Amino acid sequence: GDTGRMEAGGAAFSLRQEKSPVLMQLNNGYTIQTGSLTWSPEERMIHTQDRVEVSGLGLSIRGEGMRLSLDRSEMTVRNVHAEIY
Repeated sequence: GDTGRMEAGGAAFSLRQEKSPVLMQLNNGYTIQTGSLTWSPEERMIHTQDRVEVSGLGLSIRGEGMRLSLDRSEMTVRNVHAEIY
């Protein structure tokens, strides 16, 4: 079976799956899949350095690393490949 790991420090935390990706469903209908996610409450930012795939609403974005600002509703992905379907 798959195992996960959560490291918490104060209100900050990190999630990592060992075999399958970490999945996060956003309220706007998009899904994020990646090897790990870290929440930084001071910045209100979710980020990863791992490969990432964001999909939903007729769009698929794949790349390396991601920063998602909850305050600005803005996502940055490096080395992007996008498909619209």
